Amino acid sequence: MKKITFLLLTCLAMTTWSYGQCTTTTGGAYPSNVVNILNLGTPETIAADNWPNAEFSGIGNLIVGNTYTITGTNTTSLYITVAEALPDFSNFGTVITHGASSVSFTATTTGIYVFWHLDAACNTQASDNTATTIQCTSASCTCTETAVPACTTAIAPVDGELNTATSTATDGSRQVAFSWDASPGAISYEIVLDGNVLGSTPNTNVNIFGLDYSTAYTWSVNPINCFGTATGCPTWSFTTEADPGLSTQEFTLNNQFKVYPNPANNVINIKTDLTIDAVEVYNQIGQRVITIKGENLTDSSVNIQDLNKGVYFIKVMSADKTQTIKFIKE
Repeated sequence: MKKITFLLLTCLAMTTWSYGQCTTTTGGAYPSNVVNILNLGTPETIAADNWPNAEFSGIGNLIVGNTYTITGTNTTSLYITVAEALPDFSNFGTVITHGASSVSFTATTTGIYVFWHLDAACNTQASDNTATTIQCTSASCTCTETAVPACTTAIAPVDGELNTATSTATDGSRQVAFSWDASPGAISYEIVLDGNVLGSTPNTNVNIFGLDYSTAYTWSVNPINCFGTATGCPTWSFTTEADPGLSTQEFTLNNQFKVYPNPANNVINIKTDLTIDAVEVYNQIGQRVITIKGENLTDSSVNIQDLNKGVYFIKVMSADKTQTIKFIKE
């Protein structure tokens, strides 16, 4: 009897091993933005509420050659698959590792996709919030900073500037070029517009689009290092130039796609008679925060609940038709 039990367990083990590389994405991108980690040497949050539902998360800013551990905790079970991401996060490449609950690997690219399933057979479950983290475990990830970086002081546009020049962004809206002085020790800069966090950049300049003519805005820059994010940094203001044409239409729409509600809280719905090939959502500093293939859309809806409040642009693609529509996340 013991021998039979042993053989049965062996078969079960072999069956489990034949699965494991779970890279299906029917659950969609979640969190919906690409998480750029800071390599702090401590656990960094990917999401507080992933589901083991064939969801996937994009993670950037990894250091090639460093080791990382990805962990998920919920009340049922979790199977994690890690694959290389293409540079623009449009798709994934070679699977790096996979396993239950927690996996460790050495980064071969600066960006990865992480896929969340219920088990090694790639089953799914559309519930049970899962707290997911990534931690750099290499010696180079040890933080030697003892304080957050200082706030920046030299900026453009200058505080209180009127008639700030704008240019046409690729989506047809108005954009303004921003720059600031480098803060010693800072590895990135958090950008805030009108009280809404747009994202972060390692650069000391960025173009913010989705702006309007003759409009007053506020903005701030919060330097970040491995110790944390600077607080209490000043908030500046500027007012964009007047519309020289007065009747200029910022967006040329072909009425093939409509989105609703707008503003929206959790979901953006797309109304169209066409077959949707893909949907992308961009923030105001040009970072793509959501990418969904048409076949992964449910009822032509896009989950935006994980986005920060602010202005975004949804780009809908169908064959030779492409339309970019501005919406507000409340």
